[in-house]
Amino acid sequence: MKQKVLLSLLAVLMPLVAWADVWQDPVYKVRYDYEPGSGVASVLSARYPIYGSSGSSVEGDVVILGKIVVNDVEYIVTKIGWDAFLGQDRMTSVSIPNTVKTIEGRAFINCTGLTSVFFEENSVVNIERWAFADCSSLTSIVFPNSLTNIGDNAFLRCYNLKSVELSNSLTTIETAAFAECSLTSIAIPKSVKHIGGAAFACESLIDVHISGFAAWCSIEFENSGSNPLNYAKHFYLNNKEITDVEIPEGTTCISDYAFCNFSGMTSVKIPNTVTSIGKEAFRNCQGLTSIIFPNSVESIGEWAFGECSGLKYVIIGKGFKSIGGSAFSHCWVLSDVYCLAEKGPSAGGYVTNQAPDPLLHVPSASVESHKKAEWWGGSFRDVVPLEPGDPGYEDDDIITFADAKVKHICVTNWDTNGDGELSKTEAAAVTSIGGVFEGHDIKSFEEFQYFTGVTLTFAPDYR
Repeated sequence: MKQKVLLSLLAVLMPLVAWADVWQDPVYKVRYDYEPGSGVASVLSARYPIYGSSGSSVEGDVVILGKIVVNDVEYIVTKIGWDAFLGQDRMTSVSIPNTVKTIEGRAFINCTGLTSVFFEENSVVNIERWAFADCSSLTSIVFPNSLTNIGDNAFLRCYNLKSVELSNSLTTIETAAFAECSLTSIAIPKSVKHIGGAAFACESLIDVHISGFAAWCSIEFENSGSNPLNYAKHFYLNNKEITDVEIPEGTTCISDYAFCNFSGMTSVKIPNTVTSIGKEAFRNCQGLTSIIFPNSVESIGEWAFGECSGLKYVIIGKGFKSIGGSAFSHCWVLSDVYCLAEKGPSAGGYVTNQAPDPLLHVPSASVESHKKAEWWGGSFRDVVPLEPGDPGYEDDDIITFADAKVKHICVTNWDTNGDGELSKTEAAAVTSIGGVFEGHDIKSFEEFQYFTGVTLTFAPDYR
C-alpha cells in the first residue's frame, strides 16, 4: 500500500520537476531557472528549490545577468522570482538589466544590508507586492521610465528610504507602497491614475510636487489616506508653492479626496467645465473661506467640504442637481449658502451638521422647491429668497441689452435711480427718445419693446 502511494506521489511530482533546470552564476552565486529550449530564464524563486538544491547565499554587490548561456543555448532573463533573495542580508547592492520586466512578490524582502538598487533604463515594468519590504538600509531609488506599477507594501518599512524618483510611465501605486519610509518629498508624475491607501504614510513627508492640476484631479485615490497631502505640509505646482488653487479649463471632474486635508489652501477657482466634485474632495481644507461653484457643477459628493472650519459662505450655480450627505458638515462658521438652482437638489442626507445651521438663499420662485427637497431643505435654519446685493441675485425688472452701445446711451439718459442699469419700469416711463441715437452705429435695439410710453409717428409717403 505504501509503495502504491509513493509511486502515485512520484507520478504527480515528476512533471513539476522536469519542466525546468537550474543554472548558478559562479561569480555572484545567483541561481536561474529555465525551461530547456525556451530561450527564457528567471532568477530562481527560493520558495521552490529544484532538485533539492538549497543554493548559496549572495553577498556584496550583485549583478543580475541579462542572459545566461547553458549548453550553447542562450536564455534571456525576464523576471526575478518570488522570494528570490529573501533575507539575504549580506547583499549591499543589486543591478537589474533591461531584460528583466517583472520583480515578483517578496523578491528582496528583508534584505537589511541592501543600500542601493540600480535599474537599467527600459527595464522593469512591474514591481509586485512586498518586493523590497523591510529593506531597512535602502536610502534612495531612481526608477526606470518603463515602470508602470508598484505593488502593495512594495517598500514598506524601508525606514531609511529618504528619496525616490518615480517613473514618468507610472500609472499605479498600490496600498502602503512607501508606508513607514523616511521620505521628505515626493513628485507625482502626470501618468499616475491610481494611488492606494496609505501609499505615502510617512510622518517625515513635507513636500508634494505635481506638474498639472488636470492630471491630479483625475487620480483615483482609494481613500483619504491615499493622498500624500494627508501627511505633507506643502504642495508645489511646477516647483512653485500653491495656496491658491486654480483648476484648469477643460477639467470635468474633481476626484474623490483630491485635496483632502490640504491645510495650506486658501482659495480654489473652479472652471465652468467641471460637472462633479467627488466625496471628501476638499475635506478639512481649513484655510478655505469661500467657495463659488459655476453653473456647470451638477453634483457635490459626501463630505466634499466637511470640516472646512474657516468656510464662511458658499455660492452654488444654476446647474446644481445633487449633493452627498455632510457635504458641509462641521463648517463651524458657515453662515450663508446661496444656491441659484431653480429646483431643490436630491441629497444623500443632511448636508450640514453645526449650530446654528446656515441660512439658504435661493431665487424667490424656488423657495418652496428647496424647502421641500428631502434632507436638503432641512439642513438649513431657513430658506429665504435672494435679495438685491446677494450673490447671484437677478432682478427681473433689469433689462439685459444685446448691444453695449445701446445700453450706454439708455443708462446715460434714463437711469433715474443711478444704479448703472436700466429697468423695465424706467424704460416704460420714457415718452420720447429724441435724437439720442443719431450718429451711432446701432446693431440691435430689441430692448425698445420695453419703452412702452414712446409713440412713434411716421411721415406719410407721398411718392
